[in-house]
Amino acid sequence: MKTLIASSTAQAPVVDGVGQLTANQRYVTLGGSWAAWLFDALDATVFGFVLLAVAKTFAVGLGDVVSTVAWFLLATGIGGFFLGNISDKIGRKKTMMLSVFVYGTGTLLCAFADSLWQLNVFRFCVGIAVGGLWSAAAALVSEIWPVAGRAKAFAVMQTGWSGGGLLAAIFAWTFLEGGNPESWRRLFIYASIPAYFTLVFIWLFVKESPVWLANREFMRNNSDKGQLMEIFRPQYLKVTLLGLSISVLGMYGYWIITTFMRLTCKEF
Repeated sequence: MKTLIASSTAQAPVVDGVGQLTANQRYVTLGGSWAAWLFDALDATVFGFVLLAVAKTFAVGLGDVVSTVAWFLLATGIGGFFLGNISDKIGRKKTMMLSVFVYGTGTLLCAFADSLWQLNVFRFCVGIAVGGLWSAAAALVSEIWPVAGRAKAFAVMQTGWSGGGLLAAIFAWTFLEGGNPESWRRLFIYASIPAYFTLVFIWLFVKESPVWLANREFMRNNSDKGQLMEIFRPQYLKVTLLGLSISVLGMYGYWIITTFMRLTCKEF
C-alpha cells in the first residue's frame, strides 16, 4: 500500500477513519479481519501435516514435497506486494474477499491434485492469497482504529495466526487416518470450508475503510508513482536492510520449525 503524501500537484484528502464508524462497526470489522487471518493460517499451515502422505501418494521424495513449501513462501511475498497495491485501487474489503476466496479455493483444489506439479500450482495460489490478505486487512484495521488502541488491535489480529495453526493441528488429528494415505485429500476439503463462511461474513458485515473511500480517486491516480527501489536509497538503506534481515531470518526459522517439527515428532 502507498502512504498518502502531499505534493505540489496532488494532495490526499484528510479523513478521520475512526470517526466514520461506530464502535460496534469497528469491532465487527476487526472480527472479520481476525477470522480471515485465522483461516488463512489454517490453510497455510495444514500442509505441514501431510508431507509424508503426499510424498507417498505421488511416489516422490520428501525433498520434492518440501519444495512445495518453498513455492508457497515465494508466493506469499509476491501476493503481499501485488495484492497490497491492488487494495489501493479496488479497496481493502474487496481485496480481503478476493484473498479469502483464493486461499479457500486453492486449498480445496489441492484435494483433487493429480500430480505434485498441480499441487505446487494450487499451493502457490494459496500463498498469493495468504500474503495479500494481511496487506489488505492490516491496512483496513489501521485506518479504522484509534491510534491509542491500534497496537492492541493488531495484537488481537495476530492471535488469529496462532489460532489457525492450532486449528490445523485439530483438523489433522480429526480427519487424517493412519491407515489411509489418501486421507490428506479429505483434510484439504474440510480445511477449505471455513474460508467460504468468512467470505460471506466479510461481504455482509465488514465495512470498507472510510479513509480509502475518501481517497480512492487519489490512490487510483497516484498508486503507481511510488517506486519500490526508493527504500534502497542511501538515507533508507540501513533501516531497509535491517528490517529485511530480521524479517527473512524470522520467517526462515519459523517455517523450518513448523514444517519439520511435525516430521521429527512423528519419529517418536
